[in-house]
Amino acid sequence: MSYSFPRGNVLISVSLQTIVTGVILGGSLLTAVYYFYVTSRSANANLRSKRKGNGGGPVPALYNLGNTCYVNSLLQALASSTAFVNWLCDLNISCVDGGKRSVLIEALRKIMLQLNEPSTGISSAADVIAALLAHRWTIPPNSEQDVYELLNVLITTWDEELATLRSQRVFSLLKVGNSSSSEDLVGAYSHITSSSDLVVPKGGIDIGQLPDVIPGSQSPQAALSFEHIKKAVADERRSRPPCLGMLATQLQCCQALCSYKKLRQDKFCVLSLTIPKRFTGMMITLETLLRKFFCAEVIQGASCDRCVEMRNKTCSGLVKKQGFSKLPASLILRVERVGYLPSGALFKQADRFAFPETLDVRDLCFYRETMGKEDESVHVTAETAFRVLGGATSSTTYSDASAIPTIESLQNAHVDGVNFLLKQRRLLKYKYQLRSVIVHIGQPHSGHFITYRRGIGADNQNAWYKTSDSQVTRVTYSEVAASEAYMLFYDRILPSNRTL
Repeated sequence: MSYSFPRGNVLISVSLQTIVTGVILGGSLLTAVYYFYVTSRSANANLRSKRKGNGGGPVPALYNLGNTCYVNSLLQALASSTAFVNWLCDLNISCVDGGKRSVLIEALRKIMLQLNEPSTGISSAADVIAALLAHRWTIPPNSEQDVYELLNVLITTWDEELATLRSQRVFSLLKVGNSSSSEDLVGAYSHITSSSDLVVPKGGIDIGQLPDVIPGSQSPQAALSFEHIKKAVADERRSRPPCLGMLATQLQCCQALCSYKKLRQDKFCVLSLTIPKRFTGMMITLETLLRKFFCAEVIQGASCDRCVEMRNKTCSGLVKKQGFSKLPASLILRVERVGYLPSGALFKQADRFAFPETLDVRDLCFYRETMGKEDESVHVTAETAFRVLGGATSSTTYSDASAIPTIESLQNAHVDGVNFLLKQRRLLKYKYQLRSVIVHIGQPHSGHFITYRRGIGADNQNAWYKTSDSQVTRVTYSEVAASEAYMLFYDRILPSNRTL
């Protein structure tokens, strides 16, 4: 006995036994996928709960395995970043059909959790080093390396592992489609491919807004495939590293009669800052270094595309402006300290600069419209912005150790009602809290790396520890502030806002 189901101009004959078998198989697979998704999310939540404990205690140490202080210092710095640890715990790195394991991400997750368990014990970075060797990175034993170069190696390697996971999941999705009737799946997805009902918004897809099943199709195979798509979208969103941000660069023609502007956006994970020569020997601030990085400059002898098309032979030059177009959850800053003398010899800049516990980058963001009065600027957010501010004026003042207001305290504020609350919340979007500092001690060709990091747990967040391989001591923040910082790690105060 068979039934015929019309689809367009084609009749498909399917036996009753095939229908029953397909329903049972599809339902079983869908249940398995749902169970795996729920259990993996539950496991990740348990990992995150360890990082959010209210207790506190000593920061664990790390063995030096032979000039591996650069590895230890970077791992300690990353372990103090709540955004980075939560990102690792949220990642779904489960293998698909026996696919290639994400050995580096697994090793990083393991050591991050170890370094956030209050303990006087000593851990080891051996698994991380082994994972890098498995990816065929050359790490000569007992050799000194730069911590910044190691960070670039980590970023490159985890990007490769995440790309492999994506390809495995796409292949798995195709296998799900091939396991059922291809015509059934084509018909199920026709609502998406042939109409404009599903449009991907500019800001990305909100997984909560996706329907449970594909409209117009109730087949188990189609529901299973769509469940894979929803899971893939969620995994893709969670796979973005917290240090990933966007910089906008605008080129504007200097010709008075030409209003041509060109905009380019580039990804970044670390910002490299330089200490100006004119400030050598003087105490400067991190804000000064950032304003120098983002300051507008004129490119002499250049012409815009419009002037070239109009065959204007006058090279009036271009004004280059930069700003943040997407703020990362974890802002990593590096200060270049090694340079070359006229003789070709290396030298190290030992200048210190003042860096704040709370960093405000609002004046370094890319804005669409000119900001008005201070009370009106609250309505301008960086995700809707388009105009570059050339940096703060010399009269701008900064608070190097301003207290960070909590959301709970803001909810109890009663100054001008809701407007004050909204203003304070929006201002917090542009503020970062210092989490760790890496310091290099020694000469440019040889030396030792140490890390200052915050304590573990909510009750120990204001405590600072100096980690030097297997030696960990509690220090005051004044010692941290007086250090010769090489790399700074800041976490966004409002990490829950993922849009900007």
